[in-house]
Amino acid sequence: METMINDKRLENVNKRWGFSNGLCVSSVKGYSNHQIEVEVLDNANFPLLREVGVHGWAKTSKKYRTWVLMRSILNNSPLPIVLFGDFNEGQSIYMEADNSPSTIIKERLDRFLAKSSWCSLVPEVTVTNLHIHNSDHGPIY
Repeated sequence: METMINDKRLENVNKRWGFSNGLCVSSVKGYSNHQIEVEVLDNANFPLLREVGVHGWAKTSKKYRTWVLMRSILNNSPLPIVLFGDFNEGQSIYMEADNSPSTIIKERLDRFLAKSSWCSLVPEVTVTNLHIHNSDHGPIY
């Protein structure tokens, strides 16, 4: 998800990465520093589903706020809904075989989280985490 992109730049990104389509949104349902909410409408402008990009709190003492926000969004949406982005949910920490501090590996993944009603509407959707390049985030396709 890129929140500061216009249609020309989106078209260039699609061509560069070989994507067949993308979505450029000029208005949103709601937003804050940690989320942007979009309702997808049918041809009659009736809301079909909601998609929410999330950027979780990075500071350890505030990470719980991400889950409070996501629960609130999920509980207050009558529509099928998917949340995606960097939840900053914490880091999976594990050590290599020798269990020494120098071999600690920290891992944080960008994710998708959807209600079953959303998945039922778009059963053909798959999620692929692409390789990380010049960032600490991996694009999700």
